Amino acid sequence: VCGWFNVLGQLGSSAGVAYTTAWLITDFIGLGTGGAAGAAAGVAISQPMLLAVYAAVLILIGLINTVTVRALGVVGEISSECGTHACCQVVLVARSTHRHVH
Repeated sequence: VCGWFNVLGQLGSSAGVAYTTAWLITDFIGLGTGGAAGAAAGVAISQPMLLAVYAAVLILIGLINTVTVRALGVVGEISSECGTHACCQVVLVARSTHRHVH
């Protein structure tokens, strides 16, 4: 019985996170096209559009979970290198604009 509750909890939490992500994406689409959340301006977010984004998020999660651990490790290393490179560039730019007091 405890195992079934674990399975249901995992499915429920995964579905909740995916739906919240889809809702956030559609809100960003609405705001990015000039409309406020719930306003008539910009792209009108409908329930079918939210459902389509939700399905896309679920498919993306499924694709990520089917990729091997080695491939995800490579993606993690690449993103880590990009983040480190970006931080170094920020430090160099900040250093070049900093004035020394003499």
